Order: sequence, then structure tokens, then C-alpha cells
Amino acid sequence: MTTEYRKVMRLDERTFNRVICKFEPRGAGINEEVWLCADRQTLKDATADALQSQTTILQESLGATPLSFTSCDFTVFLPSSTDEIVVAVLGDDGMELVLYPKRGGVLERGIIPIPIFEVEYKMDEIPGSTPINAIVDGALRARNAFEGDLLFDTLGKALRPQKNRVEGEVSCDSVSEALSMIEKDGHIPRLSLFNTNAFSKIRTEVNPDTGLLFNTSTRTFDPRSRGQKKRNYFLAEPDSIGVLAISPPTIEPGGTPDGTIVTLSCVYKMGVVIFDRGLVSAVDSSRQ
Repeated sequence: MTTEYRKVMRLDERTFNRVICKFEPRGAGINEEVWLCADRQTLKDATADALQSQTTILQESLGATPLSFTSCDFTVFLPSSTDEIVVAVLGDDGMELVLYPKRGGVLERGIIPIPIFEVEYKMDEIPGSTPINAIVDGALRARNAFEGDLLFDTLGKALRPQKNRVEGEVSCDSVSEALSMIEKDGHIPRLSLFNTNAFSKIRTEVNPDTGLLFNTSTRTFDPRSRGQKKRNYFLAEPDSIGVLAISPPTIEPGGTPDGTIVTLSCVYKMGVVIFDRGLVSAVDSSRQ
């Protein structure tokens, strides 16, 4: 998957920053028969069903709230005063994770506005004989990759290294210590996020009956960022940590009139904020 960034303008002359994630079909081979033009609706329906039924680790980690595709911004309720929140902002050159307000400021309890941006999963021209399930699988993988990296980068910005980080390799002791940092804040750890290498070291500790590790659900993901590859995160309740606002996808299949060439575009609007940094802890082996 490759990414690029651009501004897009709506009919009402509002502009949005958009990250474009280009993907290719995955998995299945090539069918013998060429698609008919009418098959575009089949592709659109199949892609919509798959994306709507997919649950990414970003959705599992933050409290999800619906967002209309026509929205230009969204607001969240900040449950208590805080000195810093983390907001995902898509600039002209890429994604930025911003600590807000600036050092020394305070955000009071109440409603605050959060910026939104667009994400497009885009498949360029391919043969119309490509199976639908291969195209859908490519779109799902692209979304998993982008949202997983966005989550890990956001958690990396939110992490308070002096208070909520355990240095060392993943083990029962280090994981238990990281979980206790959340418990000391009066919350219950709910989710453990491991890179695949670290998870292999602690897999045997997962309860075979419940699938839980120290009473937390476990998920694995391999971030692209070198700085995140050796960090493993632990989170409290999603609604307590922050908010993911996300719209239903706008899906547009395209291509040549005779169906020999097919394209696909899936666009979301999103906004991400973490408003309680104390509910994120980590085991960090980057110095080992």
C-alpha cells in the first residue's frame, strides 16, 4: 500500500485534507469471464457489506461515534479538565499527532471541537476479470493497515513515558506492571495491543477458554514505523480514553463502459482524539 496527500474541494467550496491509500487486489486469481458494466453495483454492494462488517483495532480501542459524510467538523464532550489531549490532524504533508493546548494551558470540562479529515482507499485500473473477493480483500487490508498505523502513532503521542512506560522485553512481569499503571488511575485494563513478535513470547499465557490475557482482550499488529515496532500498548475502557468519529464509506466503482477495466474508490471522513493520556501504558523494548 502506498499513500499520498492532497486537498479536495466540495461543491460548497469547503476543502478537506485527504490521505489516499492505494491498494491492489489480494488473494484470489483471475476469472475467465469479463465483468459486465452492470457488475459495478455488485462490486459496490460487496465492498460496502465487507467494510461495514469489519471491526478494526482503531474501532476497538477508542469510543466510536457516528459521523455524517456531509459533516465539516465534530465535537466531543471532555468529561473533566485536563492539561493535554492528543488530536490527529492531517496536514498538507501528512498526518500529525498534536498535543493540545500548548504547554501551560488547560482545557476545561465541556464540549470541544475536533478537526476531521478524509481517507480514501483507492484501486487504480485493473482487468475487469479480477474476482470481486480479491478486490474486497485488498480494500479491507488497506484499511486495516492505515487505521492500525494511525492508532499506534496516536498512542505513541499520548503515552507519558515517565509515568506509564515499562522498559524491557514483554513478559508476565512487565505486562502485569504496565496493566497496574492503568489500575492505579482507577480504571480497568481492557485491551492489550502487541506486535506479532512480542505476542509470540507471551501467547502461552492467554487463557484458552476465554482468549483473555490477564483479563484483557489481545490484538496483534505490526506497525510500519520503526519507533513503534518494539512498543506494546495497554488500554482502559475505549469510551474513557478518547473518541473515533467515522462516517459510513462513500464507495464509487468505475472503469471502462465495456467492463474490461475496473477502478474503485472508498472514502471515509474521520476524526481522532485521546483525552485521557493516563489510560494508556506500554512495555517498550526499544532500548534492549
